[in-house]
Amino acid sequence: MLQWANLFYFIKISTSKMSGFFILIISFFFFSSKAQFYTLPNHYLFQNIQEYHLLSADTNIANNVYPYNPFIANTYSNIDTSYHLFKYIKNDPALDILFEKDVLSIKRKEYHIRINPILNFQKGKQTADTTISAFTNTRGFIASAQLDNVYIETMLSENQSVFPDYLYNFSKINQVVPGQGRWKVFKQSGFDYAFSAGMIMVKASKNIYLSTGTGKQKIGNGYRSLILSDNAFVYPYFKIEQHWWKGKLLYVCNYALLNNLTPASLNHPPNTERLFQKKPFVYQYLNIGVFKHTRIGLYQGIIGESADTKNIWRGDGILFSPIIFSQALYYGMNRKNHILIGIDFQQKIFKTLVLYGQYILDDDKITFDDKNRFAYQVGFKWLKKFNDWRIMILNEWNNVNSTTYMSPIFDNFSNSSYSHFNQNLAFTPENGMEWISLITLKKQRWLLSGQYHYQEKKLTNDIINYYKILFGFVLNPSYNLMINLGYEKRTQIRNNNYIYIQLQTCLYNIYYDF
Repeated sequence: MLQWANLFYFIKISTSKMSGFFILIISFFFFSSKAQFYTLPNHYLFQNIQEYHLLSADTNIANNVYPYNPFIANTYSNIDTSYHLFKYIKNDPALDILFEKDVLSIKRKEYHIRINPILNFQKGKQTADTTISAFTNTRGFIASAQLDNVYIETMLSENQSVFPDYLYNFSKINQVVPGQGRWKVFKQSGFDYAFSAGMIMVKASKNIYLSTGTGKQKIGNGYRSLILSDNAFVYPYFKIEQHWWKGKLLYVCNYALLNNLTPASLNHPPNTERLFQKKPFVYQYLNIGVFKHTRIGLYQGIIGESADTKNIWRGDGILFSPIIFSQALYYGMNRKNHILIGIDFQQKIFKTLVLYGQYILDDDKITFDDKNRFAYQVGFKWLKKFNDWRIMILNEWNNVNSTTYMSPIFDNFSNSSYSHFNQNLAFTPENGMEWISLITLKKQRWLLSGQYHYQEKKLTNDIINYYKILFGFVLNPSYNLMINLGYEKRTQIRNNNYIYIQLQTCLYNIYYDF
């Protein structure tokens, strides 16, 4: 019998590019398992499979808070087929690792450990107005361990990219690669960037879960979220999650620390690492199953005023109250502490169709003119299985006022906008109107996806059309390793046509559709 040992190290790493929790897990041997991970919301194409299982089970569990809770959702897999590539070859270790199972995994009664790669090798060409040879080269790993009432996960990704024109311009202007943090120059026109994330969750009692780490979160049933999205970079957080009455009531209170990419103080000593302005972020979310197939959610998000010119934060303890709407009642909605309140709904029909919507208010006036700071979303999502075929159809309308999410202006230094690392915490296009149509067909390991976005930017009066077609094959469903052929077209002032081939682990979302 093979001898094995497991060694866990918990390391907190803080650099100018990232701050996160790492866990190094060393183990031997492997075992089959499910593909979902829980530090970041899972990739949208595969998250829908898990949502289908939740809908089909007719459960009371709220399915619009991401990433899912590993202790609750782990029975609803996002692997949808037992189809094997080599039907007549069984128990071959090399073929299993390549095409069926985790690269490293060990499962015992007391614990379960997994380690898998993160890969994105993409090569493509932009044509139309300009011709660019673009590529992305991503290497990393993701690992998880579950021991009784403790779940641990960590990931690390290192990347180099040459982007099409519009992504190049966005990254230069905003100082970040979309959703993936700050960058360094790579060769002449490329970007070198990295990020890490991780979390520890403890099941404190039958109904209460505590988690801490560095990651992203999302609230909403749609492709976009106007309340909280996984659009921006990862951030450190501490979350309290409560599930009561068999899932009919969910209450989340989250404390996080965000960054503005502006200097933390007016005086920057020479030959020292630059510090950035920090601001606290607190949100509460209450979701109630008012009827068996109807859920209503209430949200309050607070961005505390940022530190002053001497990098000193001067807030008060009320900011950290865990009671929803207590800060809005105490502060009001026109102060340096930037408060958003929102509501969302979900209606399930026939276990396959979901109607959903969101509304947020970013001001103390409830009007529907251009001077008010509000946003709303309506949409539907249809998930269906026909024998070996799966189909997902989504249509969604978003309307975000031009000044929504912006910082209240009280002085020239503080910035309490609803943002992190120069990106919106919610709506990816930041403002304006957007129509989204998505369709995905999946048969066994084959996948075909089509995507269309029509966007009108209210601040700049730009009109953007974005199209994407993806044809792929799932090489390994345990960590969503796919080989894809893709085509993207984006029209604004200039046209961008981009065709590419890609080997990718589809584990988390990166939004380039803006």
